[in-house]
Amino acid sequence: MAAFYALKILKDLGLPLKRKIRMIYGTDEETGMSCMKHYLDVEPAPTYGFSPDNEFPIVYAEKGQINVKLTLSGSEEEKHGTILVNFSSGDRGNMVPGKAAAEIKTKQPEELVNRFKTYCTEQGLHGEVSKSNETITLTLYGKTVHGMEPQNGVNAGLECLHFLHSLSFAGSDQSFITFAENSLYRDPFGEKLGIQYSEDVLGPLTVNAGIFNYNHTAGGSIQLNIRFPLNNDYQHTIEIITKKAETCHFTIADAQQFSTHYIPADHPMIKTLQSAYQCDYRG
Repeated sequence: MAAFYALKILKDLGLPLKRKIRMIYGTDEETGMSCMKHYLDVEPAPTYGFSPDNEFPIVYAEKGQINVKLTLSGSEEEKHGTILVNFSSGDRGNMVPGKAAAEIKTKQPEELVNRFKTYCTEQGLHGEVSKSNETITLTLYGKTVHGMEPQNGVNAGLECLHFLHSLSFAGSDQSFITFAENSLYRDPFGEKLGIQYSEDVLGPLTVNAGIFNYNHTAGGSIQLNIRFPLNNDYQHTIEIITKKAETCHFTIADAQQFSTHYIPADHPMIKTLQSAYQCDYRG
């Protein structure tokens, strides 16, 4: 709105302009940017442009993204031991999930409940338990933050799966839990996956496990939102994730890349924006 009123002031004052100015509204930022793709199909690209959706100082570089969906087949037969009937956590890949729910069948319900309560107390987490017929549902709460900074949140899905890792499961149940434990748990920088990388401009690569869905029979998926700095090798990163996923019988069902954005800090446009912001109009 500040940019809108700035343009209105220029118009009302009748100031001469050397260049055409347009305010372009995009409405599809979170789901593929189809709006801007269409705009560039029917209009020439701006010579210069900026997004007035942040605060100064100017953001002149932004990490790229790799969005990966890993899938796992379910178990053909129902085992007689402890069974992970359903598991769910998160509904957006670019957010750290703040809630997780695990529906479990077990012959030792009281022991399971007591162990879960002890785990929550020891880890400083809030959890709830409910019972229905032969199943127990464990609900655990974390701390939701944006997926660009997973190190500042508490991933409820991973914390809950970490607890389940201390129990005895089999088949695809165990594969789902083990992958989360060995490749993702409390590791926002991709070290367990083997894709860690950092550089001076944008810092370290980050990994957010944003969506978990699992059913004992149908199988499940984990969606990762990976934010990578400059000069990161996309193909090499995918190859490493593929090999790591295969150790727990996961496969990559979908992978999308969005490139990094980088304008050097000494670029004339950046310098012009800085000077406009820092001008002293007193007197």
